[in-house]
Amino acid sequence: APGDPVRYVVIDDEPRYRTGLGAPSEPDSGLVLDQVGGYPDVESFLAFHRAPCHVVVLDLCLNRRTGDLAVLHGVRAVRRITGDLGQRVLVHTADARPEPVARCVAAGAAGYVSKYHDDPKLLVTAVVETARHGRVQSPALTDAVLQLARRCRDVRLSDTLEATLALLGHGLTDAEIARRRQLSVRTIADHKRKILEL
Repeated sequence: APGDPVRYVVIDDEPRYRTGLGAPSEPDSGLVLDQVGGYPDVESFLAFHRAPCHVVVLDLCLNRRTGDLAVLHGVRAVRRITGDLGQRVLVHTADARPEPVARCVAAGAAGYVSKYHDDPKLLVTAVVETARHGRVQSPALTDAVLQLARRCRDVRLSDTLEATLALLGHGLTDAEIARRRQLSVRTIADHKRKILEL
């Protein structure tokens, strides 16, 4: 509701990422972020977390695991948190390869933000957007979708969706894209949903 803080939890095996995100990127909005939990692994989160939250920020590769087995573990975690608990998950990881991105989104993640390649302020914006609208399109996610679309001959975006994706790739917000394309912000949000469903 208006005036309520955005409550989020961070699951990351690296302690420095479990600290608070700070102020939102739009300080005049009156929006407050409230971290209500930080856990080193999914098992701890499932066992101990009881406070309500809007977003779970999840590192993909936990417990010092790497490679495809770590990705598989992360995808299972996304499915469990979104499916069993009905929580919105925002993946925050260093792995920006297109396949893990696609697998996390297919498993139900609302977005995917790179720890190293995206603007650090983007995580704050992504948490807020995920809480507000349910999905976020970050540069890492946009790039991954573009790479996968180029590789897959049987996946073709419509001209309308491709135009929106190209503008997302330039870092424009939904409102900026809507103005530029003379569409509503709700239509751009619908484009993002359709892109993620491909």
